Amino acid sequence: MGTLAGKRILIVEDEFLIAEDLRRIIEGAGATPIGPTLTERAARILAGKEKIDAALLDVHLSDKTSEDVALALKRRNVPFLIISGQPRELIPPAMRGGHFLQKPVVRDMLLAALEMMSGAPR
Repeated sequence: MGTLAGKRILIVEDEFLIAEDLRRIIEGAGATPIGPTLTERAARILAGKEKIDAALLDVHLSDKTSEDVALALKRRNVPFLIISGQPRELIPPAMRGGHFLQKPVVRDMLLAALEMMSGAPR
């Protein structure tokens, strides 16, 4: 079982293949994926009602950015990891200051970031 066993990770990603790859990585680490969700609205609903230990947020979704999702997570003190093809300095201000990975995401780097965010031992 992975070091993220029992953790619930929200996945917000609008590209199906990337979302599925993230889901498989999360499951392989022993965590429970919440989603993936493809839209800001669906992600915001999940961020407000689900028990979530951490989240993976793509910046640009098909309908808008995930900035409001990040704000909802911040209100609940849920750590999130921004995953973007853009450089960190181009992401919306409300999403800055947190954990960040540039796409394409490498499995080991993703898991290390999630473990660090959730306090899981390495």
